[in-house]
Amino acid sequence: MLQIAHNHGVLLVTSDKDFGDLIFNRKLPTSGVLLLRLDDVEDESRDLLVVCTLRVHGDSLPGKFSVLTEETIRIRAI
Repeated sequence: MLQIAHNHGVLLVTSDKDFGDLIFNRKLPTSGVLLLRLDDVEDESRDLLVVCTLRVHGDSLPGKFSVLTEETIRIRAI
């Protein structure tokens, strides 16, 4: 999935924490990842939070590894 997203130049949105290992430890290329740490958030609220995050921070996310929680977003250079 990481390679497919990178080949298409799109941001990968996922809840799978293993992507951090692939990017930071294995140094695999990426166009950016938004990791959702929203396990306790109801589906409808989670979807709204993701859409709002993309609207507000969308220009800052490509090429970065970002972690979204219910309270904050952390955007980290790769």
